[in-house]
Amino acid sequence: REEREKLTRQLAVAERSRKQERAKAQRQLKEREDELSEAKTELERCRKRLEEKERDVRMQVVQVKKLKRQLRDIAVSAGVEAHGPSAPRSSMAGAEAEDGQATHGDSSVRKRPEAGAEGGG
Repeated sequence: REEREKLTRQLAVAERSRKQERAKAQRQLKEREDELSEAKTELERCRKRLEEKERDVRMQVVQVKKLKRQLRDIAVSAGVEAHGPSAPRSSMAGAEAEDGQATHGDSSVRKRPEAGAEGGG
C-alpha cells in the first residue's frame, strides 16, 4: 500500500514536471515564432527600402546621362559657333577648355590668344 502511494506520488510529480516543461517549451516556441515574424517584417521593410534606393539610383543615372548629353550638345554647338560650321565635333575629346588648355591631357599645348583678347593692342 505504501509502495503504491509512493509510486502514485512519483507519477503525479513526473506528470506535473512534464506538463510544466511542455508549457515552457510551448512558450519558447511562441517567442521564437514571434521573433521570426518580426525578423521577416524587418527584412521586408529593408527590401522595400533597398528597392526604393535602387530606383532612386537608376533615376539619378538616367539624369546624369541626360546632363552629359546636354553638356556634350552644348560643347558641340559651342565648337560649331567658335570654329564655324565646317568643324563640328562629335564629342568633347580634344575640345578646348575655357582657360585655353586642351582637354585631351597634354597641358603643354596652349591656345594662342586671339587678336585683342589680352588687351595689349
